[in-house]
Amino acid sequence: MQRLSNQVAIVTGGAQGLGGATARKLASEGAKILIADLDINTAESTANDIRSAGNDAYPWHMDVSKSKDIEETINKAVALWGRLDILVNNAFNVIDSSNTGGALEASEEDWNYGMNVMVKSIFIGAKNAVPHMRDLGSGNIINLSSVHGQLMAPGFLVYETAKAAVIGATRQMATEFGPMGIRVNAVCPGHM
Repeated sequence: MQRLSNQVAIVTGGAQGLGGATARKLASEGAKILIADLDINTAESTANDIRSAGNDAYPWHMDVSKSKDIEETINKAVALWGRLDILVNNAFNVIDSSNTGGALEASEEDWNYGMNVMVKSIFIGAKNAVPHMRDLGSGNIINLSSVHGQLMAPGFLVYETAKAAVIGATRQMATEFGPMGIRVNAVCPGHM
C-alpha cells in the first residue's frame, strides 16, 4: 500500500537505528523522505537504500542542537518537494555522556545541551514546520520520548527530565495544533 503517496516527511536522526527504520517505513508507504542526521555518510547510505527500493529520499546534514539547522532542514524539504506533511523528531545523541549522572554529577553544560537536543529541537521544529502544515490543513508531528519519560531511575537526570518534557510539550502542541488538522503524538519506546 502507498498510504503516504506524495507526502513529504523529515526524520531527524534518520540515518540509522529507530530513525533509519522509520525513514524506510515511511518511504515504503510512498512518502518522500528527507533524512536529517549529523552522520551524513550513513544518511547517504540509508537514502541510497530507499532509492534502490524505488522511493524518494534525500540525505541532509543537520545538528538538532542548532535552531538554524532545524529551520534550514524544514526549508530544504519544502524547497525539494513543495510541502511538508510529517516531522519525526527522533534525533538524540545516545553515545553522549552528558546524558548520564544525577543532579550532583551533571554539569550545567550537560543540562543545556541535553535540553537543546531533546526538548528545544521539538519546539523549533514545530515553530518552523507548523506554518507549512497549517497551509495544507493537515500534518503529523511525531516526537520521540521514552519509557524513561514516565519511569525514573537514578543517574539519568538530564535524559529523563528531557523525555518527560517531550511528553508535556507534545500534549500542549496536540491541544494547540489539533484544531488546524495537525496531529502531534509522542512515542515512548523502551530499550531496543
